Amino acid sequence: MRNTIIIVGAVALGAYALGRWNDPEVRKERERQAKQLAKKYKRTTKDLEKKSKQLKKKFS
Repeated sequence: MRNTIIIVGAVALGAYALGRWNDPEVRKERERQAKQLAKKYKRTTKDLEKKSKQLKKKFS
């Protein structure tokens, strides 16, 4: 009986997780976060390139 309850709970949790993954609101939120991370990544790489150029000039 206990095993049956565990199996049913696991199936319900799996179905909930799959349902949330395809939820349009959740998908939009993931896309928005991905865009924000991409923007931060671009800014960081630009800043690092700028700093490395400054350091090269300073120590050359």
